[in-house]
Amino acid sequence: SSTDINKKVTKEYVDSLVQEEKPLILEAIASTNSVDLEGDYMTNDCLEDMKQQAVGLSIFLDHNHTIDKIVGTVTEVIETSSDVFKIKFSVLPKYEWYITDLLENGVNLGLSIGASVLDYDNTDEGWKINKVKLVEISIVAIPANWDTFGTVQTSKELGEVTAKCF
Repeated sequence: SSTDINKKVTKEYVDSLVQEEKPLILEAIASTNSVDLEGDYMTNDCLEDMKQQAVGLSIFLDHNHTIDKIVGTVTEVIETSSDVFKIKFSVLPKYEWYITDLLENGVNLGLSIGASVLDYDNTDEGWKINKVKLVEISIVAIPANWDTFGTVQTSKELGEVTAKCF
């Protein structure tokens, strides 16, 4: 009957729209071995260990650990040198427009990690961090590790990222 055909066409049309709609995927540097703004730094071994822990972690806004501030999820660790920890993450539809608007208007965003420090050594400047339990990553305006500042970008913008530490 024509009603069955209309239902089938409508369902196929809706299914095609859903399949075409892809989540916003961003990538950025989450951490490096550079000394951060508090005088601390992570060893390359620590960075490599964090790479093993990252996939599936939540991405938050400004380390605000409430459920309504979950922005997305880490989907992939991008292969880099041992002194850089770079990720790819999906963004929930609720935040796509906001983050896209910020980036398209030239706002520099960075990432900041949230972790429990498991092993560190004191130095004259701060901590040499050897091992952490990575618990989250946040999109922030002012990251402690300045190398991450301005590295959040959409897949359209991808290119070589240079560190911006002082």
